[in-house]
Amino acid sequence: MIKFSRNIITKILLIACAGIFFIGFFLYKNAPSRTKSNNSYLEKELKARVNAIWVGGKRELNLQNEDKICPSIEGRYSDYPLSFFECNPHFFKCWIQNNLSASSKIKISGRNFYPDPKQYTIYPNGEIEFFIRNEERNFHFYLKRNCHQVEIPNKVFSAGRDPDSKNLWDTYLQKLEVDKYYVSVYESKLLAGDDFIVTPNDIMPFLSFDKEQMENICFFKGGALLANRVLEAISYFPTQLRKGFMFKSLVPWDKSLSLQQSKENDYCGYFFSSNCKKKNYSAYSHYSPSWLSVFHLLGSEVEYIDDQLTGEGNLKLSSHYFPAHHLVQQNGFRKKWNEKNGAELVVDHSELQEKINNKEIKGFAFRCMY
Repeated sequence: MIKFSRNIITKILLIACAGIFFIGFFLYKNAPSRTKSNNSYLEKELKARVNAIWVGGKRELNLQNEDKICPSIEGRYSDYPLSFFECNPHFFKCWIQNNLSASSKIKISGRNFYPDPKQYTIYPNGEIEFFIRNEERNFHFYLKRNCHQVEIPNKVFSAGRDPDSKNLWDTYLQKLEVDKYYVSVYESKLLAGDDFIVTPNDIMPFLSFDKEQMENICFFKGGALLANRVLEAISYFPTQLRKGFMFKSLVPWDKSLSLQQSKENDYCGYFFSSNCKKKNYSAYSHYSPSWLSVFHLLGSEVEYIDDQLTGEGNLKLSSHYFPAHHLVQQNGFRKKWNEKNGAELVVDHSELQEKINNKEIKGFAFRCMY
């Protein structure tokens, strides 16, 4: 009996030991390796560093205003606004090629990583694909050019200038983003490829009398021409719909201000009109800010917009071609362009038509939505 019990106990112990062995072996084989964990950490850190440089540009690399930039961009940093270097493929190409005064080396956990200067692609929409490598492996990156887009929050909006307008729409079932700035000369050049040297003139708004050209640029950027009702939504000071009434402000940055009733030069710091000095003006300057940090909503350039839904007019007339007190300098003031150019170009505003005929106006600015 004692001998039988000992045999049973011995067998149980052997089975238990075998079970523990197989369980331990299974856990060992299936446990995440330290190498995989390290690679995951490295990729996460690299992604964060690369994205910070892409989004932050000059600011992130702490480059000095008087420094020369690089062979792909003419001049010094002081010739360009800070926002120009955000999500800028030419600037990022200079970083990839180690042509900036700041090194392109990234150091993580004692390891050095470098962008591959021979393996990168810049696409017509300004997005970029490239690799970062060390002695062990390559890391693939694709960066989207969305630094200058802002999302419109979920809200009900009223189309048109009339506060009693029953033409309501909302953004609850859609994600809608708009350009913070006008399309620039630089962006228009990118459509033909990145094989050009950027000059300070490229920061200016791209002006055109060609609707198809505008549509093509927005298409390659992944969007469409900005719609009038969306421009209205980001221009009017935010308010709530009350008993079918929605207050419509006359300027984007203040609820009750009327430029027609203010002193002539009081708001030159807010928007660019004919009686205000042009200071650091470009497509990327911060004139006429809205509640969403979208710019150039009054003053600056005559802006073309898609007006298929509201029918109020496809031109925002408020611009630097008119003085601050002029009637056109208010939210929602629209006139129509027949969308033709050359001798056939007609707008239903005599002053604007005269300025176009006299070559004072070289084209209309525009922006895109997504």
